[in-house]
Amino acid sequence: MNLQLYKAIIKVLLEHQHYIAVVNIAAQLAVSAKTIHNYLSEPVFHEMIRPCTVDKKQKLGIKLIGNENQRNELYEKLLLAEYPASRQDYIPALEDEAYILHTLFRLGTPCTIQSLAAALYKSRTGIQGVLKPIAQWLHKHDVFLIKKEHVGIWLQGDEGKIRTAYKELCLQMKIALPAAGESTTVPDRLTRQNYLRLCCFFGRESVDALQQILTLGEVVLNNKFTENDFFELLLKLSICLQRIRIKKLTTIDTTSLKNIHEYLAAQVMRSHIEERFQMKFPDEELYEITRYLLAARKQKNSPVPINEVQINEPLTQQFIRRISQFLQIDLTGDQDLIHNLLLHLKPAIRRIKYGAKTENPLLDKIRHNYTNIYLAVMTSIEELEQEEKIAFDANEIGYLCLHIAAAVNRRENGQYIKTCLICDGGITLSKYLESMLQSHIEELKIIKVCTSSELKHMNPEEFDLLLDETHLIKSEDAKLIQISDLLEPDDIAKIKSWIVGRHVLYFQQTVTGLRDKVLYVHDDLKSKEEVLIKYGHYLQEKGYVKPGYAESMLEREKRASTAMGRYVAVPHGSHTLVLVSSLVIVNLKHTISWDEFNVDLVFVLAANFSNVATNQYFFRRLYSIIKDETLISKIKKSADTQAIQALFLEAPAYVVQGEKNN
Repeated sequence: MNLQLYKAIIKVLLEHQHYIAVVNIAAQLAVSAKTIHNYLSEPVFHEMIRPCTVDKKQKLGIKLIGNENQRNELYEKLLLAEYPASRQDYIPALEDEAYILHTLFRLGTPCTIQSLAAALYKSRTGIQGVLKPIAQWLHKHDVFLIKKEHVGIWLQGDEGKIRTAYKELCLQMKIALPAAGESTTVPDRLTRQNYLRLCCFFGRESVDALQQILTLGEVVLNNKFTENDFFELLLKLSICLQRIRIKKLTTIDTTSLKNIHEYLAAQVMRSHIEERFQMKFPDEELYEITRYLLAARKQKNSPVPINEVQINEPLTQQFIRRISQFLQIDLTGDQDLIHNLLLHLKPAIRRIKYGAKTENPLLDKIRHNYTNIYLAVMTSIEELEQEEKIAFDANEIGYLCLHIAAAVNRRENGQYIKTCLICDGGITLSKYLESMLQSHIEELKIIKVCTSSELKHMNPEEFDLLLDETHLIKSEDAKLIQISDLLEPDDIAKIKSWIVGRHVLYFQQTVTGLRDKVLYVHDDLKSKEEVLIKYGHYLQEKGYVKPGYAESMLEREKRASTAMGRYVAVPHGSHTLVLVSSLVIVNLKHTISWDEFNVDLVFVLAANFSNVATNQYFFRRLYSIIKDETLISKIKKSADTQAIQALFLEAPAYVVQGEKNN
């Protein structure tokens, strides 16, 4: 008798709650009805289906008899029995550690060392040696490997975290793909590799059925998911079904999700899942699927019901002003940015309010390539969070950074000096001067051309620089420069000197007030919590922050990690608790774990919005240091507080050159 055929017959019976005709079983398995009858009459079959039994009725067929627990027990037994063949047939490149993990994720009862040893052709001692790296990998995901003598091993932890770890394993595991020339029919929505990966872990039949059900969910939503998120949804749904089969359920019951359109789509999907897979789908998991659908990105913007999310547009513009201040790039007039942010924020806030977390595959690259923008968004988002009573996590902050980065890229020269040209010589002369000025001095942007009489009705504070060709403006204002009508070389030199002098003055004024506000310490702390509590209280003792600042930093870390890569973290708390903008540079003796990163240099930042110049300087220097491996190395190697302060407060090259020239 063929053992695989026995398993196939049992699998068909498990998938049906009612009687099924023998001829139908035979048709599904491509064998004769007589063969099925022969297998059903064998004692080995009845031994294999224990603790269940079968009932045969004429004209109806055969039915598997057993309660839900007994059917699940049979399913687990069948699943474990399939692993050796599965390993050999589908995943020959699978490492022992990954194979054991895959087994543990799919079983609801303890797995014995002996069964793993038999499956992997290893000794019990060999299996014991593999369990240590498995436990370490699981611990990174806050999941624990429990071992009990004479019982076996199993997983313990929050079900959501177990599923996240399961998903990571499925994405990271090596699989043996069919040869390039081998014919494989792949659905349009999936890449060949992603489709075969899903089939490898969950079976082609199950994946194809779930894909049809997910497509039905798209019809209900009248929208399509992006191709990447379609694959991720299939993976999450496959894991969800696998865990439900072994009675491992989520525990969060978010009944508020009943009021949204995704919940209706999830209900439709549940009914089809229950019918197709012959299983009960609990309400808790219905909410889980709703969150999956809510978090997934769509191919087009769906209308958000007005009663669900109402964006405060003035607050969004205030957010852009904060970003502009920190980056020293005026983005307030970028209508594309305002429009795109409002479009993005509505579904983002909606996701966050309903507890649907989205993943940003570009997050690490964003932190690395747009460090300054990431820092600026993290410290500018607080008012939006307070208004909407939500918290943006690192993934959502990363997506906001992309909108800001796109706006910055739209700016031709990055930062510029907003200039008003005063000219009474007519349009021809004014156009000539405008062209000459912007060709010789890239920092200038002529945002207004007016006559001397028109200037009287304007607000000079709207401009950084006033260039007067008329020589009729009488003012002691330092930002007023008189130029000739043909723009002589002396005029160009005069303007450039003014620009350098402006930088020098800005730098000197800023640094003078910062010398005592940049602090440098060596320390030997063991965790990020110790760093935040100690130096949050230290800033409070210095009188730079109000009580509660340390706690606000801890709260911020729960929402979004401030680790930036390069072994650096920049924690900060609520700006409403900051009295004086300040910075503590903490050079740690040993590397500590900071969420998914390792960190040994911490910039504990306290920044408020009362002093724009100070904040701009802090962020510019922080960004220049964090992106520069040489500067980071200098800080880590130095034991001299004054030297570190000097490094942080040293003048940029253009300022140094300007001081020499003056």
